[in-house]
Amino acid sequence: MEIHVRIEDLKKINLTLTQYLILWAIYNKVEIVKYLIIDNEAIEDLKKRAFIFDKENGTRVLTSLGLEVFEPNSILFDEFIKIFPTRVTDKAGVVRVLSPASPSSLAGKKIKRKWCAITKNSIEKQELILNCLKAEVELRRKENNLYWMRNIETWLNKVTWEDYQYLLEEPKEEIKGFMNEIRL
Repeated sequence: MEIHVRIEDLKKINLTLTQYLILWAIYNKVEIVKYLIIDNEAIEDLKKRAFIFDKENGTRVLTSLGLEVFEPNSILFDEFIKIFPTRVTDKAGVVRVLSPASPSSLAGKKIKRKWCAITKNSIEKQELILNCLKAEVELRRKENNLYWMRNIETWLNKVTWEDYQYLLEEPKEEIKGFMNEIRL
């Protein structure tokens, strides 16, 4: 397993690398004490700053502040879920489910973790993904082939927004689909 974290990002939220690893381990339910020697001062500072707390049974959990390190404000994610088609029907009436209906459902929470891992809290990247999704949905609706859209998890895993990023560079009235585009 690899962990990628930028020191600049840690400085923004005033965490040391050790503190980040502690929070990461709690968030992912991984025991890191076997592999690292953790300074008790780092844990006490996280408790004092309300990132974590100890339950009565001795387990540590993240507070809402601690969760924000890995699951930042979800306004853009909620918009992503809202824009992504939930169900699509083909001409024969066959229905495919593409995304969860709600960001608070179990499937929605799973997708949110993927979203956070991919976007790494970058507002710019989240906005790019949203704009590409809007462009793809608009194009597919015009061409009446929404049924062939990838499901949300595959869409994120395969970095599908990059396939539709070219649509953002074209003027709106010139958006052309795969089947009807002719270039001379």
